[in-house]
Amino acid sequence: MPGPVPAGAPPIQPESVRQGAPALLLRDLYLYWDLVRRNEVTLVQSGLVGKRWLKALNQVLLLPDPGLAGARTEKETGRLYLLRQLLHRLKLVELRGHRLVCSTQEIASIPAFWSLSQGEQVDACLEAWGQVEGPLGPDPEASRYYPRYAAARRAVLAALKRVPAGIWMDPADFLDRIQNADPNFLFADHSDVENYRGQWYHNYGSGYYSERTRDLLRAFEQAEAGFVESALSGIFFQLGVVELGYQGEGWIAFRRPRDPSAAGPRPTMDDGKLIVQPNFQVMAMGPVSLGTLAHLDLFAERERADQGVFEYRISRESVYRGQQSGIDATEIIQFLQGGSQLDLPQNVLRSLEEWAARHERIVFRTGVSLLQAADGALLDRLAGEGAIGRHLARRLSPEVALIGQD
Repeated sequence: MPGPVPAGAPPIQPESVRQGAPALLLRDLYLYWDLVRRNEVTLVQSGLVGKRWLKALNQVLLLPDPGLAGARTEKETGRLYLLRQLLHRLKLVELRGHRLVCSTQEIASIPAFWSLSQGEQVDACLEAWGQVEGPLGPDPEASRYYPRYAAARRAVLAALKRVPAGIWMDPADFLDRIQNADPNFLFADHSDVENYRGQWYHNYGSGYYSERTRDLLRAFEQAEAGFVESALSGIFFQLGVVELGYQGEGWIAFRRPRDPSAAGPRPTMDDGKLIVQPNFQVMAMGPVSLGTLAHLDLFAERERADQGVFEYRISRESVYRGQQSGIDATEIIQFLQGGSQLDLPQNVLRSLEEWAARHERIVFRTGVSLLQAADGALLDRLAGEGAIGRHLARRLSPEVALIGQD
């Protein structure tokens, strides 16, 4: 546990407080995943997402990546690269050859992550962040010293859990606590460099570098401070696990929210609201679960998306697309009625049933075996023979019968 505040040290009192919006990051995570679900996102030779797809992804985000315009590669984008790394560690997307694809191949199969409570999703994202090996953004100058990013992320997460809720803390004091627990949390050689008495330090372990000892130690300390501050003001703030205290335009301190559910309530269909209009518009208002959005995106066209509401429109084409994905009209009707907890407008219900009937008039089936005889009389004789007849399931026409599956 952290020690007491030194006697006489005045408590930090920021002028203003800012809170993160975890729903914003989580919805952007979903929108990124949904675009991958719908498209074949190809990768460039380096194994990174190319600029064309980065632009397409950025256009669907609620909070677009401001660094995309000046980025030469995906690794320099910041937010876009963070979202992809989280999706990878959450096992929601994977690389397949030179393509980025959903880990769940069936379009209508919705991964369980999207139906978790917001608090559970935040915890999963933090754990996923702690597994990322490299930098999340432009490669820092300190990379030539072989930083241990995954270990450092886990050390910062562990230290954050030991900070009392509701107490403002200087990020420098937080860094001191991390270093006291493990001086080598980011650089394996930090303690060796700190204790070295020579003017030049030569490293041959994790990789080669040679610099003046004092310059190397200064570089380590600056990189560690920057790493911790970027975690606090970046993903920790975005996920709502810390609040930032500002003095003027700059933040000077952070605190963990007192309320353990400050990252947001459990987003259920009771908290959010699904409204089906007679004009075939569907509005998902408030904290509707991402699992609900994932289902809506199967059979409705998304027309608008922001943090407070996702707007959709149902059409015959969108319903047909949903049926092709594996969700039939009965499921669509039950889903919409369950989500709105109201009967559907009569014209919407009637249209859904009519569209379903039209779509199901002609059904193509695969893996089916048929027997066609020269005429009906021959097929009658074959059906009457025990050795052959037992394999015939039913007649489709006078000359054609379906062969049963043993």
